[in-house]
Amino acid sequence: MNTYQLPIGDWSHDGHGHCEWFTVTSDASAKEIFAAYHDSVKLHPDIDPDKICNEYGENIIDPDILEKIIAAGFNGFTHSEDDGVDTDQFVEYVVWFINLGKPSVNLTLIPKDHSNELINWTAQKEGTTFPGFGYGLFSD
Repeated sequence: MNTYQLPIGDWSHDGHGHCEWFTVTSDASAKEIFAAYHDSVKLHPDIDPDKICNEYGENIIDPDILEKIIAAGFNGFTHSEDDGVDTDQFVEYVVWFINLGKPSVNLTLIPKDHSNELINWTAQKEGTTFPGFGYGLFSD
């Protein structure tokens, strides 16, 4: 079992600098997880997490996109026009989306109070890095 950190926000700190890290596990390598994400993007480009909440302060999902997300099988967003999406909901969506591309990676979100020693997968440089999922969820 491999343990990784999945960033939500500006993991590279080249923009607003806000990022929350979540622990995930999988029997797959980082390279296989990257491939699963890209496979899912090919199958479902309209609901790619990198295209949702990706501008600073953008924490509301467009209703048309939300409808497509629900139709694809994810029902974890409980936000309203007033409160927006939070990082906990968004990371669950990212994990679901990656697994959609290749269910055998079995990426699993670990509760924050059960974290072990972590490996930062954005630093592994397996030919690519993950996009800045959830960049827009943060504002001052």
